[in-house]
Amino acid sequence: MTWSLISDGRCGSTRPVAGSSCGPWVDRWFPVQDLDPRTVDNYESYLRCHVLVRFGATPLGEITALDVDAWVKESREAGYAPATVASWVKAAVDDLE
Repeated sequence: MTWSLISDGRCGSTRPVAGSSCGPWVDRWFPVQDLDPRTVDNYESYLRCHVLVRFGATPLGEITALDVDAWVKESREAGYAPATVASWVKAAVDDLE
């Protein structure tokens, strides 16, 4: 898993604007997703409470796999279960394809 799925613009047909931060990109991307209502609720919570807290102001092109790996490690060290952290990463990365 790498964050490059966001920063290189392979998120559907809409490319992030150069210099866009993660927060504004999620604000554009999330509302147009066709997801089950329960998934929407979960993803909204994961993004708001975890992903955007860490990456919201970071320009997309500056988020690296190393940044994500460090965030995952810090989250696990803070006591979050590996499966919980994996669900945040999935919301942030995998489903942006």
